[in-house]
Parts: sequence; C-alpha cells; structure tokens
Amino acid sequence: MCLKRLVWATTLTLVAIVVCYYFIDKPAAEYAATVNFRQYPVFSWFASTPVYISYLTAIFVVVSIFCLVWERRIHKWMMCSILVAVSLMLSTIAKNILKFVFGRYWPATWKDANPSWLDNHEYGFHPFHTGVWYQSFPSGHATAILASMTVIGLFYPKLRSIALFLVAITLVGQLAMYYHFVSDLIAGAYLGALFGFSTVHLARRHPIYHHVVTR
Repeated sequence: MCLKRLVWATTLTLVAIVVCYYFIDKPAAEYAATVNFRQYPVFSWFASTPVYISYLTAIFVVVSIFCLVWERRIHKWMMCSILVAVSLMLSTIAKNILKFVFGRYWPATWKDANPSWLDNHEYGFHPFHTGVWYQSFPSGHATAILASMTVIGLFYPKLRSIALFLVAITLVGQLAMYYHFVSDLIAGAYLGALFGFSTVHLARRHPIYHHVVTR
C-alpha cells in the first residue's frame, strides 16, 4: 500500500468513525436490540467466524511446520498460513493496546455489570482505563477477520469473493448481536487490513517470497 493510499484510507476511516460515533452507533445498537436479532442463532455463528478462522489457521500452521520438516521446502499455502498467523498475532497485540488507549464502553451489559448504552445509557470513551468495561473499541473480531482475509486475498485473488463474504457475515453478525458499535467495527476492520497488507508487503521484500509465490 503506497503512502498516498494509506493517508486516504486513514482519513476516511477517521471520518467514518466520528460520523458513526455521533449519528449511527446508538441508533444501530438500539435497532438490533429492538428487533432482537439474538433470537436467530445464525447471527451468533456469523459473529464467531474469526474464531473459526483462528482455529483453522493454527491447524494449518502446525501442518505447515510438519510439511516443512518432512519435505524441506515451503509451498505457497504454507507461507500464506504462516503470514496469516503473523498478521493475526501482531494485529491482536495492537488491538489490545488500542482498547486500553481508548477505553470505550460496550453497547450492552454482558459481564461484571459493565456500563453500556442499551442498559443504562452510558456511552463514550474513557482513555487509559483497564478492565472488561472499557474494551469495545476497536472490535477484536473485525480486526481478526480482516487481518486474515487480507493476507489470503493477496495470496489467492480467486478467493477474494469468499474472503469478502466471510468479512461481511462477521460484521453483520457482530452488529446483529450488538456486540459492538458500528465505529468499533470500522476501526477494527481498518486495523486488521493494515496489518494484513503490511505483513504481506514486508514478506515480499524477502527473496524466498518470490521464489515460492511465482513457482
């Protein structure tokens, strides 16, 4: 990703977050709660897509290691699996730091009587606060699905439609279950995509990448 595109993407993301914070986040959460999408299990499955992807990534990485030891050569799918794991790991660390930095309340109360918009109209950011109350922003699930699907999409262009589908159902599921505000998901998606692109970009600087990918 060139610097100009990065600046534009960052600017648009920040604008979208601000707009959502003031005009969209609360109505969207209220709508999801009013309709009660949680009564439909499919949305819970959709929301958990990144968890399944993380499990599959761990399996693929382990298999990759065994194949590498056995064959003494690395294949494209092996490199992709490893880079997905790296992207997930690094983006998760960044996400956890940002959750502490921003300290945002959740849309709903779900653990330790956490203050929330839907249950007691508590809303906003509380920078540098620790604890489960202040971990809504950015969304970890949105971060994870973009961090993994971005790498896969860059490695396998033919799979981009599937990757976009998995991203879409994750975001829809998270909104329908009102686990996160819209702006949480936007921030998480940006963060995950950033790490996905960066991971592949750095890997491309190593000669072995071109040898494996173009083979």
